[in-house]
Amino acid sequence: MIRKLITVAIAILLSLFFGATLADADELVKRVFSSRDGLINTSILDISMDERGFIWLSTEQGLYRLSNANIRRLDRDGLESRMADEYLPLVKSLGQQQMLVSTLSHAYLYHIADNRFRQFGSDELFPEYQGGGLMKSLQSAAGDWL
Repeated sequence: MIRKLITVAIAILLSLFFGATLADADELVKRVFSSRDGLINTSILDISMDERGFIWLSTEQGLYRLSNANIRRLDRDGLESRMADEYLPLVKSLGQQQMLVSTLSHAYLYHIADNRFRQFGSDELFPEYQGGGLMKSLQSAAGDWL
């Protein structure tokens, strides 16, 4: 009798566990973006998600922000480039308002609300910075970026 109760309890727990997992999988956004949506056919070099749920893509031909329905290219203003290069190997979320973005030759801090790039080494952002672009970033266990 006890063995039968244990078997039923395990069966119920397993069905609850697997049932919950399947319910979570149905909530994922499933969408394929293409050049028709505004994403140029190019290689994606880095992907990041910000705290609002937007997906950021750094590519060989620019910086893109994806939502459920839209793609927006951010490194250009019309035909004019807002950065030193289109080849972007790095994009990382730095909280709700900022993204770290880098070309091969320059690093930038992108302020989301202002839609503004500030270059590392400029008078307004780390003027002592002598480096070039960033290829990788690491976050320590304490939350600091290296």
